[in-house]
Amino acid sequence: MGVYLADQTIVFLQSMLVGALLALLFDAFRISRIAIPTAGAVVFAEDVLFFAVCALVTFGLLLGTVEGQVRFFLITGEALGAVLYSYTLGRLVMAVSKTIISVIKSILRFVARWILRPIWMLVYHIVALVLRPFYFLIGIVKKSMQRCKFRLKIRRLVVYNHLVDYLHGMREHLGVGLSDEDKKKEKSE
Repeated sequence: MGVYLADQTIVFLQSMLVGALLALLFDAFRISRIAIPTAGAVVFAEDVLFFAVCALVTFGLLLGTVEGQVRFFLITGEALGAVLYSYTLGRLVMAVSKTIISVIKSILRFVARWILRPIWMLVYHIVALVLRPFYFLIGIVKKSMQRCKFRLKIRRLVVYNHLVDYLHGMREHLGVGLSDEDKKKEKSE
């Protein structure tokens, strides 16, 4: 089946419409990125998803209009439709979207600052009043634990000191490990 000039014009206009719709889809991704900032990996995944959708839609267009034959004028029509959309309606869509997003963010900030924050502070103070006796008990437990640790440290030092004194006395008694000068000092004392 041949493709006639009138049919080619209709198919070209359809491909321009498909290109504009794909550009609109990409603007939806851009708007979601403006509304909710995402990490680089998520942006990469969104881009891969977008290009997969573009490939499937382009393949469907080629399959449905020219029986799956790759025609340069269809690819050009898609690109031209995307460019025309981006420089006409795309700018308007993005400007309106940015304005709507900034208004919604302002409203959410207002609600968070003037409504939710006082409620949060009230809940915080109520919880603090309820838990105040427990803070006192926690303080007592902490102090007793510190005392236990302190006593353990002192005991260890005392045991260590006794052991050193015992070993030093054994050396003196046996005369082992002392130099000649130390032995003379011991005798003179």
